[in-house]
Amino acid sequence: MVFMNNINISPYKIASDLEEKNIPFAWVTLCDYSGVVTRTTGRMLVKKDGTSYGTIGGGLLEFKAIEKAKRALIEQKGGLFTLYRDDKTKDASIKISIDVGENSSKLIIIGGGHVGKSVAQIASNAGFEVIIIETRNDIIVEKEFTMASEVIVTDEVSTAIKKLNTTNSAILVLNHSLMEDEDYIASLNSSAWYVGIMTSHKHMYNLIKNLELTNEQNLKLHCPIGLNTGGQTPYQVALSIVCEVMGKQNNKNLVKRTHLFRPVIVRGAGDLATATILKLHRLGFKVIALETDEPTVIRRTVSFAQAMYDNTYTVEGSTAVKCNKDNLLQIQNTLEEGNIAIVADKKASLIKTIKPLIVIDAILAKKNLGTRISDAPLVIALGPGFEVGKDCHFIIETKRGHYVGNVITKGKAIENSGIPGIIGGFGKERVIHSPKAGVWIPLLKIGDIVKKGDNIAKIDDEFVQATIDGKLRGLLTEGLKVPKGFKVADIDPRGEKADHLSVSDKGRNIAGGVLTVIYDFLNKN
Repeated sequence: MVFMNNINISPYKIASDLEEKNIPFAWVTLCDYSGVVTRTTGRMLVKKDGTSYGTIGGGLLEFKAIEKAKRALIEQKGGLFTLYRDDKTKDASIKISIDVGENSSKLIIIGGGHVGKSVAQIASNAGFEVIIIETRNDIIVEKEFTMASEVIVTDEVSTAIKKLNTTNSAILVLNHSLMEDEDYIASLNSSAWYVGIMTSHKHMYNLIKNLELTNEQNLKLHCPIGLNTGGQTPYQVALSIVCEVMGKQNNKNLVKRTHLFRPVIVRGAGDLATATILKLHRLGFKVIALETDEPTVIRRTVSFAQAMYDNTYTVEGSTAVKCNKDNLLQIQNTLEEGNIAIVADKKASLIKTIKPLIVIDAILAKKNLGTRISDAPLVIALGPGFEVGKDCHFIIETKRGHYVGNVITKGKAIENSGIPGIIGGFGKERVIHSPKAGVWIPLLKIGDIVKKGDNIAKIDDEFVQATIDGKLRGLLTEGLKVPKGFKVADIDPRGEKADHLSVSDKGRNIAGGVLTVIYDFLNKN
């Protein structure tokens, strides 16, 4: 039974020093006792390695208390505990409380050079417990690493890593010349959630090739590390590295914070617009969709535009909430709650108020209904009716086929042919238009299977029939007044195999094109 109890050193002073270095510890307080014990009150501080300061009486009971505190630190779970000197006779016992406080993440830095020193200082100030590993005695000066809880000088980096408790840790290799392949493997096989390497792209490719990484190791490995801030001094590089580690630790998208919190405005919320909105929303962008008071989309089950009728509408797990365009607080709260804000704003007047970085025209009207290249630093248009450099900065091709989703950097999209793309051997037959002007009254619902000639709706007193066999994938909202020739329904000839509850492959391709443009824009600005 060996343990070190520094009873003559103030535990409160030690606690202050440990907190400054973000080193976890536990407070053990003697609350009650029974039988013959050496002390009836007392308090001590216990570190992870079992070193203690102060006392609750010494002897076997104190030893058991220290072991219990060490376990509590590992599990990050304190509480009240009763300990017996002899578990069989239970002749004497103490009741203790263990408070483990808040555990800081560890940053294990391999390489104590200029960048390593700066990373250690910044990380310590940011709340990390810092551990330094070095192989070079001549560059380690203890007084330069007072922020570190431990400085390890060793010729065997892998051995040092294996001995450390790497739970809740990130490992940074800031001097790859200190490392052998076995050192990288030891790092990647550890319980650390992040292993980052400061290196060149050339060395990175050679390293990955030599290591023959598993998928799990590949996900853990990050290199080269550091956000692209343009910094060149050791401190600036270190700052970019610590910021990346913090972003990964918090599972945050590393797109610029200002960009994520300045909303993207999307004009239109039909099925193709919804695919783009979904993609952006899932990546953390705040999205405001602009629609008309009574949208005339037909693929309503996959269109956020339906929220204009239902007040809220969910597609693939993301929810759009109808807001008043003049109530900016309501819009802001909707975005902060993690939802998409959708407003009736046909003329897009909200663009002048919000001044977004990005505007996307996804109305798919086959003509420009008022979008201007001056609306935002980045204006993207979907489909025909626009010209790059005149109406917008980029266009995304929407015509089904080989080029759908392509980014157009010059000129225009392919002109509208008026003929829907071919699905299951059918083109224009898939889409049903109103035979007359009147009030639209559907008799079936989206998702129903129909046969050619089935009555699917009425316009006033005249029936509208299915043009082919298949699944109803689109139906106009009930009660709308439509002109003759207006698109009112859509049948998918694939029948039961057709998915009417998730966005289409075409929509996903278009969304991918939009994201490509935005990613390039954000990385250049």
